[in-house]
Amino acid sequence: MPGRRKVKFADRNPPADRAPAGKASAGADNVLAFPEPPGKRLKRNILVALGTVLALVGALLAAAIFSPVLAVGTVTVSGTRLVTTEQVQAALEPLKGKPLPQISDEEVSRLLAPLVQIKSVSTQARPPSGLVVQVLERVPVALVKQGEQYQLVDVDGVVLASPADPPWFPCP
Repeated sequence: MPGRRKVKFADRNPPADRAPAGKASAGADNVLAFPEPPGKRLKRNILVALGTVLALVGALLAAAIFSPVLAVGTVTVSGTRLVTTEQVQAALEPLKGKPLPQISDEEVSRLLAPLVQIKSVSTQARPPSGLVVQVLERVPVALVKQGEQYQLVDVDGVVLASPADPPWFPCP
């Protein structure tokens, strides 16, 4: 019949030391090797290569996110006038040693919340170990006298400072 493969046996009559047809044999000489379908090897190779690439990408991402190689070492602050750069850097000290990909604007804002002069912040990672913090401060609009003390306030009524020499403090 055309299109059918014929399986040839090396020996049609088993030797006397082999088990009869209905019983299990201890030898491996009665096992037939069937050829693999042509696309199966290609598919397996593609899946192995894809799995290897995905594992490498996952390992690189894990290394970037959790590795101390990209840990914060220097914090650069800009946009300060009412607060000093040293105050902001001191407030951000808990971030030192933390990997850059794990730092968010929300976390930096939470750490700077005690400094009422700061309205908002934006951060930018500068690998391998730099963090740039851009500060947007509240704008003082009035100098309010409370007893003998003057207080600098913004448009929302937030007290920004109590200047020692109020006549020389600039207000818009």
